[in-house]
Amino acid sequence: MNWADSLLYPPLQSPIDLLLSKSECTLEELLECEDFPQEFQSNSSLVEFCKEPAIIKRILQYTMYDYPKDVDQSLSNKFHLVCVSIFAEPSQLSEVIGSTQELVDYVFAAIASENKTKMGAAGLVLSSVISSDNYLVYKRFTEDETIIKTIMENYDVPGFLDSIFQFMHLENDDKYSGVIEYICKFGFIKNILQTMMNSTDLDTITNISTFIHNIVVWKVSYTNSKAIKFLSLLNQNEFLQSFVEFAFVSKDYFVVEHILRDVSNILACSTFLVYPDQNNLPGIFKSVLTQINKFPDIFHLKNTSCVINNLLYVVLSLVLSGFDTIIDAIVASNTMKLLVELLYGDHMSTIVRQSVLMAISAVISSKVSKVLISLLDDGKFLKLLVEKDKESVAIQAEKNIGPDYWLVAASIMKNLYEMVPEEESDIGEVERIIIDDNEFMEYVKNIVIPRDEAQSEYFTTTDYGRDEDNYDEDSNEEVEEENDVNDDVNEDEQQ
Repeated sequence: MNWADSLLYPPLQSPIDLLLSKSECTLEELLECEDFPQEFQSNSSLVEFCKEPAIIKRILQYTMYDYPKDVDQSLSNKFHLVCVSIFAEPSQLSEVIGSTQELVDYVFAAIASENKTKMGAAGLVLSSVISSDNYLVYKRFTEDETIIKTIMENYDVPGFLDSIFQFMHLENDDKYSGVIEYICKFGFIKNILQTMMNSTDLDTITNISTFIHNIVVWKVSYTNSKAIKFLSLLNQNEFLQSFVEFAFVSKDYFVVEHILRDVSNILACSTFLVYPDQNNLPGIFKSVLTQINKFPDIFHLKNTSCVINNLLYVVLSLVLSGFDTIIDAIVASNTMKLLVELLYGDHMSTIVRQSVLMAISAVISSKVSKVLISLLDDGKFLKLLVEKDKESVAIQAEKNIGPDYWLVAASIMKNLYEMVPEEESDIGEVERIIIDDNEFMEYVKNIVIPRDEAQSEYFTTTDYGRDEDNYDEDSNEEVEEENDVNDDVNEDEQQ
C-alpha cells in the first residue's frame, strides 16, 4: 500500500482508541477491554489518560482491594487483576505516584494496615514506585522508622522484601548514599537470618532467600556495585556464624536447602578478588570453615538431592575462593574424596552427578595443585575411572543401557587427559601423576575419546538421503502417471 492508499484506508482504531475518543470515557470501560494490559505498554494516549490524578487514585484503589463502592464486586475483582499488572514493572504511572504526596501517603497507609492482602498489593506498588527514583518515597522511608519495622515483621508479604531491595538500589545514586547503612542500623541483617532459621512459613523462607539471591546478582552484574556495602556488613555480622551452623544441625531440610543456597551465593561474592587479604578471611568463609568437617553428614543423607546439590555449590565456591587457608582446609578434610563417592554413589540423582562434574571440572580448570593432588589421590582416582568405565561398558552390553554416571565420568576422564601439556617443560606434579598412569592415558586416547566422537557424530548427523530418494522416485512415478492420463485424454479428444 502506497502513501495515497493510506489516505483512503486509514489504520483501524483499536477498541481502546475508540473508547478514548469519547468525551465521557471512564476507567472502568477501558479496564473491561481485554487488550488493556498490552495497550498500556504502547498506547501513549491511554497512558496519558491514566496519569490523571483522579484516575491514578482509582487504579490504586482497585490494586489494593480498596474497591470503589459504585462498582459491582465481581467487576472490581476483574479490574484488580488488570490494575495489578500495571505495576509489574516501573512505568510512567509509578513516576507520577512517587511525585504526588497524596498518592504516596495512600500507598504507605496501605503498607501500615493490618490487612496482609492489601499490604502485599501495596508492596508491589511500592517496589515499582521506588524503582522510579522518587525523592518523596525516599524521604518517607528515611523519616518514618515504622515502615522498616513493619516490613521486618512481615517478610511473608509479597513485595515487602523487594521494596527493601529496590530501596537499597537507590545507593547507586550518590545523592542517596547511606541508604544501606540506614536499613541495617535497625538490625535488618540479623533479623532476616534469624527469621529464616526460626520460621516455618514457606513464603517467608523463600522471600528471604530470594532477597539474598537478588543482592548477589546485583553484586556480580556491576563492576562497582554498591551491593558490596551490604555484603560487607553481612560478613561482619556476629550472627552469621549461627546461621551457617544451623544448616548442619537442623533436620528441616527445606530450610537447610535454602540456607546452603544463600551461603554458596554469599561465598561467591566474598572471594579473594573482592577481599584481597590472605590473613583476614571474610566472615562467611570463617563460618563455613568451622563446619567443613560436617560436610559428610549432609553428603551421606538419603532422598535429599536438593540439599546435597546446594552443598556442592558451597564446595565449588570454596575451591574458587582464592584463599590459601580455605584450600588447605579442603585438602585436610578430604572433601574431594566425598565428591568421588557422590559420583559413583548408589543414589538415583543425575542432577547431583552433574553438579559433581561441574565441581570437579572447576577444580581441573582452576589448576589449584593442592586440590588436584587430593582429587587424584596418588593416582587411585585415575584407576577407579578406568575400572568403572569398563564396568559401564559391560552393563550397557548386557542391559542395553549404561549407568547414569557413565557419561559424567567420561567427561572427567577427558578433562584430566587434556590437562597434559605437549611440552615437557610444562609438566608439573599434577600432570606427572596423570602421565605416569599409562593405562589411563591409553584407555582415554583409544577408547573414551573415539567413543565420544562416534556418539557426537551419530547424534549430530541426520541421514536425509533415503527420504529424498524415495520422495524423488514417488514424485517421478506420479508425474509419469499424470502424463499417461493426459495423453489418453488428448487421444480421445482427437478421435
